[in-house]
Amino acid sequence: MHLPRNRQGIEEKFVMMVKELAFSTQKKLKSGTGYAFKRVHACELLAAAFGFNSYAAFCLGSVFAQLPADAKCAVGHTAAHSALIEQRCLELGCPPEKTGLALAALHTLLVERQLGVTSIAALLERLRDDSSAGQFSPLLLAGLEAAAGKGSALAHYALALLHAPRDEDDEREAGLNQLEQYTRHLREAGRLGNRLALLDLADRFDDPAFFEQPRSDIDADPAAIAAIAEGMGRSADAKYWLTVAARGGDTDAMLQLIEQHDRANLLRCWTWVYLAQLLGTDLTSDDYPAINANGSGNEDDAGGPVDTAGRGGIELKPLSAEQDTIAREVAQDLFALNSPR
Repeated sequence: MHLPRNRQGIEEKFVMMVKELAFSTQKKLKSGTGYAFKRVHACELLAAAFGFNSYAAFCLGSVFAQLPADAKCAVGHTAAHSALIEQRCLELGCPPEKTGLALAALHTLLVERQLGVTSIAALLERLRDDSSAGQFSPLLLAGLEAAAGKGSALAHYALALLHAPRDEDDEREAGLNQLEQYTRHLREAGRLGNRLALLDLADRFDDPAFFEQPRSDIDADPAAIAAIAEGMGRSADAKYWLTVAARGGDTDAMLQLIEQHDRANLLRCWTWVYLAQLLGTDLTSDDYPAINANGSGNEDDAGGPVDTAGRGGIELKPLSAEQDTIAREVAQDLFALNSPR
C-alpha cells in the first residue's frame, strides 16, 4: 500500500482513523451498557481486550491491526482476557452491574471490526524474513504512523521496510513518493538509534554511522555486515565482523580471514583451520565439486559436459609444536562455544 503524496494529508488521515476507532468503541459501549464511558476509557478497554494492563503499555510497542488482512503478524482477542476487561471497567469507575454488558459490547465490536493487534517487533521480523510480505491494512499503517509520530524508532523502521523496493526492478517501478517515504523513515529510524536501520543505511547509501558506533551484538548475519564494510572500504570493520562470523562457526568467513586478513598471523590462521576441521570442513584440501552443464551436481549423472567450481586448499607454513598445541586448544574452546548444550 503506497501512501498519499501530501504529508499533511497522510497525518490527518491516520489521526482520524485512530480517533474513529476510539469513537466507535465509546459509542458501542454506551449503547450496550447505557453508561457513558469516556473516550480515553474506551482506549483503555481496547488495550485490555488484548491483555495489556493500560493503553500506555499497549502503545509502547504494539499497534491495532485488521484480521484477516494482517493475520500473519497479528493476533485476535481471546476469552482469556475477559477478566482483565471487567477489572479495568471497575477501575475506570464503571458500575459493577454494567461490567458484564460492557464486556459483551466490546466483544461484539471486536468481531464486527475484525480487530487484532501486533507487536511492532513481530511485524519487523516478518518484514525482514519475507521479501514478499505484501500489503497491510490501513489500520495497521495508521498505528505505525501514530507511533512513529511519537518518536518510535521501531515504527519508523517498519514503515521504511514497508516502502522499501524489493529488488532493482521494483526500485525502477517505484514512484518518487514511495522512495521518499522509504528513505525518510529509514533515516529517522537510524537517527533514533535503531541499529538495523543504520546497517541498512550503510548498505544502501554508504552511510558510515553504523560502523562509527560502539560495536555490540545485532540480530543480523555478521558475514553480511562484513561484506557491507568491505564494499565501503572499511577493512578493519570487515575483519571484525568476519571474526564474529568465524567464531560463530562460519567456515567461509574463516577462509576469508585466512586469505585476506589474518595471513600474517600464522597462529590465528591455523586456529581457523582446526576449528573448521572440527566443524567438518578441511580448508587445506581442494574442494572442486563437479557441476553438470544443467547446474546439477555430478551425483545427478545428468550426462553432458562437466565444469568444476570451488576452491583450492589453502597452504600454510607449519607451526612449532608449542604453537600448534595452542592453536588446537583455542579451536577446541571455540568449537565448544558453538556446540549445543
